[in-house]
Amino acid sequence: MYPTSPQYRHSVVNKYYPPNNGGYKFTPIIINDEPVYESGNKAIVFKVIDDNSNNTVKALKLFLIDNKERFNQYEEISNFLNRLSSSFFVGFKFIENLIYVEANENQEENYFPGLIMEWADGMTLGSKVKELCDSQSTNELKKLTQSFKELSLFLLNSQMGHGDLKHDNLIVDDNLKIKVIDYDGLFVPAFENKTSNELGTDSFQHPLRKNTDFNHNVDHFSILTIYVSLIALSVNPTLYNKFNDQQNLLFTLEDFLAPDHSELFKILSDLKETKPLVSVIRNSLANDSIYIDKIKEIFNDQPPKIKFFNCDRKVILNGVEANISWEIENAYSVEINNGIGALPLSGEIKLKPKSDTIYKITAIGFNGETSEQIEIRVFPTPVIESLKIPTPIFETRLNINSISIQAPNIDLKINLDLNKFSQTPANFTILKEDIQNTKPLSWLKDETTTWNSISKIFDEIKTKINKK
Repeated sequence: MYPTSPQYRHSVVNKYYPPNNGGYKFTPIIINDEPVYESGNKAIVFKVIDDNSNNTVKALKLFLIDNKERFNQYEEISNFLNRLSSSFFVGFKFIENLIYVEANENQEENYFPGLIMEWADGMTLGSKVKELCDSQSTNELKKLTQSFKELSLFLLNSQMGHGDLKHDNLIVDDNLKIKVIDYDGLFVPAFENKTSNELGTDSFQHPLRKNTDFNHNVDHFSILTIYVSLIALSVNPTLYNKFNDQQNLLFTLEDFLAPDHSELFKILSDLKETKPLVSVIRNSLANDSIYIDKIKEIFNDQPPKIKFFNCDRKVILNGVEANISWEIENAYSVEINNGIGALPLSGEIKLKPKSDTIYKITAIGFNGETSEQIEIRVFPTPVIESLKIPTPIFETRLNINSISIQAPNIDLKINLDLNKFSQTPANFTILKEDIQNTKPLSWLKDETTTWNSISKIFDEIKTKINKK
């Protein structure tokens, strides 16, 4: 069985390090006759001095439970972080038989593994936030928020995932820079297609997270909720005492399970600095996936960009459709005026404006907003006000050897504003084909039916003209 915290304390104070551990030996830092350490459910961490490296301060992490699979993975984690060489992470080594602890009758079973880590000076994020909120230090809280934003960008662009990102696993130094600690749930590329041995802390994790969610995107939800909490506290530090329970910053699992009934969600939705981000959290909680699309756009400091906003024709006849298309980047909301409303980040719509209209597209992002506009000019539809056709005058006796109908006189009027017309680059079509003469239909053979026949002829003449 694995040692308890008091048993580890005894071995560390007495420096029970076996010679076959690679030569590592450490002296505990003592304050008020007690070694400096922090204990959790799975491990205990001592602050020690490395006897073999010019008194360098180290963190000695010793495990309270056995997890052989994870122990085997620490070498991969160590190799990855050492190659990464990032200021956001501390280097460490895993030693299989690091310390001797009298925990079992069989002495061969009393050698236990441990991690030797660089010591990260500072306070946990939770403690630092409390300190700054108590002193109403909004400027310092804003700087801390910016530091977390820098860390977030690094994590989102890396091929790793922490798995348990929370206030107590982030260390803040005197310059408000942040380091990440506790790598028990860390994902690195060597663990592709494996499952996680832990699910993180409820108040920082998506409620739907499963142990199969073990990849470089696993921190999306934690990153966003911490970031929103820090922004809100930098605007209103009094929120800390109202919503903090020591196990969180602001959010709780209950908030995530019922956002529509959450007082915190209501307050943050009314705060202009957090409103758009809270909307993203709500959408994430409503989805079946714990991952957040385009989350990098929240942190990349890029304003929204309108790649294009086009119309396939700038001048149209009244009643004719115009096709408007667009594509937007780095935005969470897109709207077009004139009652069209919210739209996706890219697409196209067909419109039939009845008069000259200016359409304005507005893209709203997490780092500002931008807009463009286009004008569609509407050419009024021509209106035929009258059509004059000469009518034959028939006498009692009529010779109709050759009756011809002249081209009709057509009065064409356009309901067009002359001022607009002079500015409109429009081409006019000229009537190129006259109405042809109507050929005589037949000779009248029976004079007794002259008027009936003439009437029929006239009707037929009108029919032919109308067909033209």
